Amino acid sequence: MPARKDFSVWRGNDLKIPFIFTNEGAPADLSSSQFRITIGWTSPACRTSRRIDKTTADNLESFVLDVAGGKATLHLTPEETMELPPYPSIVRYELEVLADGLQTTILEGIFNIGGGLNAA
Repeated sequence: MPARKDFSVWRGNDLKIPFIFTNEGAPADLSSSQFRITIGWTSPACRTSRRIDKTTADNLESFVLDVAGGKATLHLTPEETMELPPYPSIVRYELEVLADGLQTTILEGIFNIGGGLNAA
């Protein structure tokens, strides 16, 4: 079973989440690892489903792998957080590690969405 952690997200703001991996207190060796995050939701009001997929293998500034520091950092822009629907929609995410030919979900949870009045 993957670990669970929920995050609060404010629509229209940047969101940066560092996922830190350690091995006996030291940064984990991530040299043979890639990560994928999937963010998905269903909006009851619009009866639509959406998802955002990002992987560190894509070399995006929005999902960066720091191999030496043992960290993968997700960055959602204000435009991306505005796409996330507020309650009563449920926005879930899963973080997977792809290493040694295996794909494993290591963390999952809910994005609790608020705000959005600050959008241009």
